[in-house]
Amino acid sequence: MFSNLVIKETLMNMAFLSVCYNDMRYFYAFIKSVYCKLLATQNDYSHRKKGTALKYIEATLGRIFILRLEHGEKIPAIIQDFAEKHQINSALVHFLGGADKGSKVVVGPEDGQALKPRKMMTELQGASETLGVGTLFRNEQGNPVLHMHAAFGREEKTVAGCVREGVDIWQIGEVVMIELNTSDGSRKINPTTGFELLEI
Repeated sequence: MFSNLVIKETLMNMAFLSVCYNDMRYFYAFIKSVYCKLLATQNDYSHRKKGTALKYIEATLGRIFILRLEHGEKIPAIIQDFAEKHQINSALVHFLGGADKGSKVVVGPEDGQALKPRKMMTELQGASETLGVGTLFRNEQGNPVLHMHAAFGREEKTVAGCVREGVDIWQIGEVVMIELNTSDGSRKINPTTGFELLEI
């Protein structure tokens, strides 16, 4: 995330150079200037507001799995079962396909300020075009848990939310799972919110 000032200055520089110059030297100078500003901005966001360092882990790419899901199968269960069978501990998961009528989607907390938020849930009113992305990590019991958010479109209406309550496949679902090789990272219950959150 970059500040409005950096974005404004970048756009002004781009417009100025585009209109006034036709020389690649100025273009290269512009690119260098933007790169330096982005690095400086990145450094500004390298610490949290409370002064704690940004948490992260490093992983390498492992196996890549391509799954075809059939009509009536349900996510996240089918993906979690596959991960267990193939001993996948962590992964990046992409989903493309259809979601059937009656699929349940978590669409936010009732009160975002509550210590233990109560979920809001809706059901899809018809078969919907779906695109989702998520991460998979093992929980404290050693079970693979998928955290995926997806957008569901039907006619001109779109619903976006978490698939954890169960989304039924309509006709076909295409999944790409990219295994992440790392010994760190797991999902643990947060005692305050009750959410099963990623811990690294």
